Amino acid sequence: MTAIEFGERILCADGAIGKSEGQRVLRVFTRDPALRQSEGQVGTLPLPYEDMREGIGRRLELCPLNENALAATAQPPPGAQKRKAHLRFPDIDSPNALISSGLKPSSSDPNFAQQMAYAVCSWTLSRVERALGREPEFAFSGRLKIDVRAEEIENAYYDPQEQAIRFGYYYQRTNAPGRTQQGALVSTALSHDIIVHETAHALLDGMRSHLLIPTNLDVLAVHEGFADLLALFGHFAHRDQVAAVIARNPNDLDDGLMADLARQFGQTVSGDESALRRAVIDGENPDWLRKSRFSYTSATGPHERGSLLSSAVFEAFRVVYKRKTQRLRSLHSGSGRPSEALVSLLAEAASKLADQFMDIVIRAIDYLPPVDVEFGEYLRAMITADFELVPDDPWGYREALVYAFRRFDIPILDVIDLSEESLLWDTADDLDLPQEALAHLESLGIVVEKSGEIEFEPFPTGLPPQKWRQQQAERVKLFLEALLESTDPSVHLSKLGLALPLKEERSAIRIESVRALRRRGPNVGLSLGYVIELVQSRRVKDFGQFLGGCTLIVDERGKPGYVIRKSVDSSRRLEDQRAYMAGNGVHYAPLLEDPRAPKLRSQVLRNLHLRRPCAC
Repeated sequence: MTAIEFGERILCADGAIGKSEGQRVLRVFTRDPALRQSEGQVGTLPLPYEDMREGIGRRLELCPLNENALAATAQPPPGAQKRKAHLRFPDIDSPNALISSGLKPSSSDPNFAQQMAYAVCSWTLSRVERALGREPEFAFSGRLKIDVRAEEIENAYYDPQEQAIRFGYYYQRTNAPGRTQQGALVSTALSHDIIVHETAHALLDGMRSHLLIPTNLDVLAVHEGFADLLALFGHFAHRDQVAAVIARNPNDLDDGLMADLARQFGQTVSGDESALRRAVIDGENPDWLRKSRFSYTSATGPHERGSLLSSAVFEAFRVVYKRKTQRLRSLHSGSGRPSEALVSLLAEAASKLADQFMDIVIRAIDYLPPVDVEFGEYLRAMITADFELVPDDPWGYREALVYAFRRFDIPILDVIDLSEESLLWDTADDLDLPQEALAHLESLGIVVEKSGEIEFEPFPTGLPPQKWRQQQAERVKLFLEALLESTDPSVHLSKLGLALPLKEERSAIRIESVRALRRRGPNVGLSLGYVIELVQSRRVKDFGQFLGGCTLIVDERGKPGYVIRKSVDSSRRLEDQRAYMAGNGVHYAPLLEDPRAPKLRSQVLRNLHLRRPCAC
């Protein structure tokens, strides 16, 4: 057995073939069919163009509609005409479809459900790519499948084993307000929020594989909160909808249209006017700094706790929105409808700010520890990632995030205070690693000669992604081997949260990923570097695999910048995990025996979204 090994994400083949050329626009429901037309029910999304005549794109693949799937969802009431699609895939590449932005929105046409799911998935992928500065990876080779008629179930979920997002359908059992009635077919593939949410799960699994191993209550809640935040801030991509909300109340963004998630799903399941979830807005003025009546400690399930995470970030967004639009809002007398010009300016400001907060939420993933993530660490990741791009923070985005987390009583551990300096991750300046090891990290940035001068070229053009990943992973392996061959390897490895491999029940050190950092800030220009994910496990008697490791952030020249560690030998974390697995996490214990088991990982997300406790 080797002391250092590569993870699946290093070895897997490239999933995307070629590059998209040009753009297309497709019509979608901006939320779901339950929204009124006057509230901006229908909108469009700009997408990279790709030929979808066979349902297969660069990153996404539509599961074809077949007679069985159509028959299972075609149960009209007596006397009603039976409707079914005759196409296996939506015809979105014909000249008429290209001119008219695809198929006409319809709650009864399964081909439109395919168009809708594809469009929103594709938009989410593009949006995450823009934030990261690189094409996000899935947890597998190949394309992410989209199945809009997966099964009759009040659920939709990302299935890593099948490499698919499976959208359920069901028949409404109760009367509900709006455009739904008892017996109506409800398709989760027509919910903008649900599609973004499930795509976010797939992307997060690709970026951080161990976030599907619930070693504490926050881990799955981070998955849920992240997915909810992408869906929430995705609302602001539809400017007409934002303008409609601001026209009703120009002073705040606490309107249900902005804060609700999956309104139709919530109404048809509960029979009342409820959305599935909403960002918690407790009515207090956040600037008062009073604790919210919604508490971190009282939220004991992944959905409830995930809602607190999304609520804290959404509250910070609302605070900054009020700061940045104070002068504009002062132009409104307070009575009557604001002018169209004012509404347009406020909607533009809200959409731009939501875009910036979505960037913060997404970029933080690169700055998380590789395992056992907690909410306080997600805050520190957001603070550090944003600081790297916007050091001065003139509008107090990061300050608003800190205050919001504390208002919801979210603990931030291992810091002496809540100043920005304390919340930034530990720099690697004091690592004091052997120079012969660091030289291998410096080789991550490839030296080239341009115009007679030596420069570093961190991302050489023309190199296939798979070959680039493996080439960089080999250099990281040389770095680790140099540490193992140093005079005091235990001390050097402990600085990275690692320990001597293949001793005392410890596994090999696993290089999970090496990824490029390429982000552009408003003042610092293009920020380049690498994020390296190292993981190690230790078998513990009567417990299973105990995970540790670090995320190492290095600059474009291969110089370590931040080290974000979770020690594989931590007795405190082990004690905490034992307590969790004996209580709320008892159903997840099988994952500790085989953390990479595809079937168990799929069950985690499927059961997470069912309206019953998870039972792996």
